[in-house]
Amino acid sequence: MVELAVSLALITVMMGGLMIVSHNITSAVRAGTSSAALEVEGETAIRRLVEVLREAATDTVTPRPAAPFSTPRVDFLRADSWSIKGFQWNPLERIRLELRPGELDNGLDDNGNGLSDERRVTWITDPGAPGQRVVTLCNWASELLEGELPNGADDNGNGLIDEPGLCVVFQDDGALVRLTLQRRDPEGRLLTRTFERRVGFRN
Repeated sequence: MVELAVSLALITVMMGGLMIVSHNITSAVRAGTSSAALEVEGETAIRRLVEVLREAATDTVTPRPAAPFSTPRVDFLRADSWSIKGFQWNPLERIRLELRPGELDNGLDDNGNGLSDERRVTWITDPGAPGQRVVTLCNWASELLEGELPNGADDNGNGLIDEPGLCVVFQDDGALVRLTLQRRDPEGRLLTRTFERRVGFRN
């Protein structure tokens, strides 16, 4: 009986250890999958942003705040064709950071996904017109760029103040685009990724 009890105890300990190891492996796999998905979404979004903005005519891009300030919204025009009368322009286009549906700018998790005041990045063609078209380039955009706090200071040391999760900084005939995405993995841990690209505008 004693030997049986000892054997059962050893089996219980071993099974418990295996369950812990299995849980840890499953947790790591889930975290890795969520992290990879966030990386893919961020890389895809910033690549698309650069593709769209590089076609913008330099003189049409607004607003253009000077450092240490940046903008989460850019309006611009792209040339459709050229004739003897000059360039024929496509309708106004806009890239902007905006609240995700179901979220309010109140510091709370209004849509119940574990994040507060999260944003999305949209590309809008002909904004405000009957034919307006809205394309979501990415979800999970952060309210502020990674490392930044809303305190009027340069918390992350990049020379800018209180920059938003989508941050466009103008440099000569182009701009530096930064984007921070955040989401929680299945274990509730916060994942944060920041992406950066430089884009040149058309002259």
